Amino acid sequence: MVKRRTVLLGGAATAGALVIGWGVVPPRQRLHTAQPLPQGTGQVALNGWLKVAADNTVTVMMAKSEMGQGAHTGLAAILAEELDADWAQVRLEMAPIDDIYNNLATVVDGLPFHPDNDGSIKAVAGWLTVKTMREVGVMMTGGSSSIKDLWRPMREAGAHARAMLINAAAVQWKVQAAECKASAGVVEHAAGQRATFGELAALAAQQPPPGKVTLKEPAEFKLIGKPLTRIEAPSKLDGSAVFGIDAHPPGLLHASVVMCPTRGGKVAQFDGAAAQKMPGVKQVLAVAPYHGGTGGVAVIADTPWHAKKAAAAVTVQWDHGPAATLSSAAVMTQLTQALDQAQGFGYHSVGDVDKALQGAATTLTADYRAPYLAHATMEPINCTVQFKDGAASVWTSTQVPGLARMAAAKALGIDEDKVTVHQLLLGGGFGRRLEVDYVAQAAAIAKAAGGAPVQTLWSREQDMQHDFYRPACVARFKAGLDAQGQLVAWHNVSAGQAIVPQDLPLVSVLIRTMGDPRLEQAIASVCAQNYPQLEIIVVAAHGQSQPPAWVDALPHRVRWVSLQRPLIRPQAANAALEHAQGQYCIFLDDDDIWLPEKLERQIAFLKEHPHCVLLGSNAWIMKENQDYRKDNLPLYFKKAPFGQVPYEKLVDDDYFINSSAVIRRSALRYAGFLNENLYKGPDGEDHDLWLRIGPLGEMWLMPLPLVVYRDLSSKHAAPSKTTGQRRREAYRTRFKIYQSALNGVGEMPSPLHFPEYDLQERLCRSARDFYAAGPRILGRLRHTITSKTISLLHLPPNKQKQREKAIRAFLECKAGWEKLKEPSTAECIIFSKDRALQLHALLSTFQEKVAPVVPVHVLYASSSPSHQKAYDDVIAAFDRENIRFIRQQNEYSFKYDLLKILASLTGDMLFFLVDDILFTEPVDLRDIVKFDPDEFVFSLRMGQNLSRCYVLQRPQALPEFADPPAHSSDKIVWQWEKGELDWGYPLSVDGHFFARREMTAMAVLLSFSAPNSFEDQLQIFKPFFINRRGIGYQKSRIVNIPCNRVQTERKNLSGNIHPDELLEQWQKGYQMDYKKFYGLVNESVHQEIALPLIPRKTSGSK
Repeated sequence: MVKRRTVLLGGAATAGALVIGWGVVPPRQRLHTAQPLPQGTGQVALNGWLKVAADNTVTVMMAKSEMGQGAHTGLAAILAEELDADWAQVRLEMAPIDDIYNNLATVVDGLPFHPDNDGSIKAVAGWLTVKTMREVGVMMTGGSSSIKDLWRPMREAGAHARAMLINAAAVQWKVQAAECKASAGVVEHAAGQRATFGELAALAAQQPPPGKVTLKEPAEFKLIGKPLTRIEAPSKLDGSAVFGIDAHPPGLLHASVVMCPTRGGKVAQFDGAAAQKMPGVKQVLAVAPYHGGTGGVAVIADTPWHAKKAAAAVTVQWDHGPAATLSSAAVMTQLTQALDQAQGFGYHSVGDVDKALQGAATTLTADYRAPYLAHATMEPINCTVQFKDGAASVWTSTQVPGLARMAAAKALGIDEDKVTVHQLLLGGGFGRRLEVDYVAQAAAIAKAAGGAPVQTLWSREQDMQHDFYRPACVARFKAGLDAQGQLVAWHNVSAGQAIVPQDLPLVSVLIRTMGDPRLEQAIASVCAQNYPQLEIIVVAAHGQSQPPAWVDALPHRVRWVSLQRPLIRPQAANAALEHAQGQYCIFLDDDDIWLPEKLERQIAFLKEHPHCVLLGSNAWIMKENQDYRKDNLPLYFKKAPFGQVPYEKLVDDDYFINSSAVIRRSALRYAGFLNENLYKGPDGEDHDLWLRIGPLGEMWLMPLPLVVYRDLSSKHAAPSKTTGQRRREAYRTRFKIYQSALNGVGEMPSPLHFPEYDLQERLCRSARDFYAAGPRILGRLRHTITSKTISLLHLPPNKQKQREKAIRAFLECKAGWEKLKEPSTAECIIFSKDRALQLHALLSTFQEKVAPVVPVHVLYASSSPSHQKAYDDVIAAFDRENIRFIRQQNEYSFKYDLLKILASLTGDMLFFLVDDILFTEPVDLRDIVKFDPDEFVFSLRMGQNLSRCYVLQRPQALPEFADPPAHSSDKIVWQWEKGELDWGYPLSVDGHFFARREMTAMAVLLSFSAPNSFEDQLQIFKPFFINRRGIGYQKSRIVNIPCNRVQTERKNLSGNIHPDELLEQWQKGYQMDYKKFYGLVNESVHQEIALPLIPRKTSGSK
């Protein structure tokens, strides 16, 4: 849910790059706009804040929105005071969108420091923030900051203009400026000369800037602090004031919207035929959710009434999205629990509160709750847009005109300079109009209107239901009183939604330190970030078991990890990664510095580029004895593959500065961590990690410098060596980097061995062989000729080669594993497609027959909205913490979705099930996981009752059974290699147990697109499982009832009940009477049996 600070900071991610040394950029002047102000007849602009007309009126350029708070009057008075203008002659005009109007006060006040905190970290964070927001801030009204933000800029603007007017009079009268004074719009000289501001304005504009000006002392104020007539009051009294809803350009059409009742939802499908036939209706269209808002259906019509009436006639099927089951009650429960469980962040602490409470004569405790609240502005949400000839005009009430322009431009697919925003009065804002969802929505609707202006107006019901609510909060107050009833201790803890959206991803900032005193400055740069959703993890060298005292004053909680061994960079990095919880991970060396917009820019970029797994940026280089706040710093990269980085460029060189790179954490599940044995010189372990991450998605390098990189001699200090020695060592280091990238690190094979990344593997292997040849010219020449020839003649590997490659990578990966010690936990993955009724039965039997409760991951696919609705019913029925439903993204994403699940598992063992399986007997997973998966493949489906092969429709012989292990008298044991048909088939996805890491390693090395092809491809590894022993219960624990076939990869034997027939029964309120299968003695693994149905309980199966 987007809040004020998020909107304020969001625009910074789109600003342009800084082009000169950041440290010496002077504070951005806030006096003159980038483009000259528009000037009417007789008007002269003396700076970016005011214009003076020949009739002596002074027009104040207003950068803040008026929503009843009196900002227009207060700010105009501030400028008029220093200008010495006649208040009766002061007028207002909304300022254009320009950097001089950016709001700095809200950002600085928004830094999470207590007002009484006067520490150095707060000072550095504030300095960095102000400096940055002058460059990339946002023009906005919010946070009760208007007067505070513009108090000095508008006073200085008035004083500068007054000085220019006085200088003009002095030039005209040929006197000294010090002999002239201004008052009430007139400049006078002691000799009697007198001229109005309007008469002097043209000459004043030609005067040189006055330099530093002296501002008035409070005792000299004539307007500030005095009763004044509200400057917009007359227009509000006579009805001439123009609010957003009053915009009425010629040819105006009207739009009404009906949005998904669930926050963040969208339209699945709609029928607008009835609405389209209604009087006055021009068009009916679906509108996507924009900027954290909600999708819906819009009707464009001649009048607001026609539009609203027709919108109510549209039939819509909603996709409720991830918030479908969210409730206010659940949120309040979660917040209350957080009071007891979460550590949180200590905002302010004085003295020993716990000790004082223990010694108090009386203690009082009380909990308070505040619910979600809508802003409920008097003027309902509205926006008018005309999109014609590739340009747009926007009339709206907004607190963020720059972001409104950006949102409209993006929705229309045009450049921002093609959008003109007309800022109108606000009938209430209170923070709701800091959001731009309604602006983008209105622009998208107007795009369909053929050039006519369209006013999109929300009904009061839609407005209230789709607000960006003020967050709910639970607070607990505890007070200690002495015997006289005087307060001796006060403790307050609150749990509430942060001032950031719930969907803002957590970023893990990972800092490795060897005790560098510059660590405090590095962390200060993290605390100054405009992106608030982060965690800081510091891994310290041996001997630094406790953090410095200044850490307690930080606005973010720091997790301090002390390694009880000598520290090297990759070890520290891996220790930090093990503790990281964020969706993104970013390293920061303890002597480097981030610019405040770094995280916000990079996370915004990653949101726009979901396939990017590695994102770097340029940097400023700071040498020893330099100060980034004062000195001109050179760029790290003057030439680099900015933009999307091809993998071959990464193979050639490392373009990702460690402290600049953002890693998508999901990529680390496959790529592994850093190689702790590789560290030999600067950053070799980083390049190796990038080479393993690179194939998994896109890599991008931003030209914008977002880091101050300290280039210290200590970083690269090395013993004196000859040129030849250094060259040979460099070749050996590069060889080790590529070898490590090919070998992989951790439990997973290197991604370079995944079948999808054959090209990347060849590039990396070629580079490895090049450096293996050594620095001698003949060796390098021979390798170059050979590799070029091979590259020209190379053909994609055939199936046999792919199998051999997969087996080789699997064996290399397993060779690095330590033996699994006493596996103790298991997780289950269930595959389902268009069989909600059968899945319901499977989960019901799982729930009743399997103990203990274990994580269950249901990967399902639905081919139609009706099938999806049935799955929604099942999801609602099994709304439990241990069951997770993952919808297959599309028909081609099965492998990707399965690997994502596999990478998320934490159990030692896993087993698969298919949705047409039922449990017929009790299963105790604790008995199963104790068997060594390197020796046994445990099967739930095999039993002495299986005497027939369903697939071949013929009898199958039972194998020779060995004596079961001790304390397992109800089990049977056999050799897979001696069994036939089902008894010789260890790699099944129907109830067989495997080591999680082993199955994951096999899965990543295979090509498949559905459960059947996955099982088929697993048979490549059958030679490594056939010599293991099978173990199961004497009687099968599950049965597969193949009443239909939903996959198309192969023609499996099955029954002929169409999935839609069972769907129809589900829709009628029936479920399978699964209990009738309890105790079933099946003769084959798969057995066709009629499905008994009974009415489904409306409350589900909770």
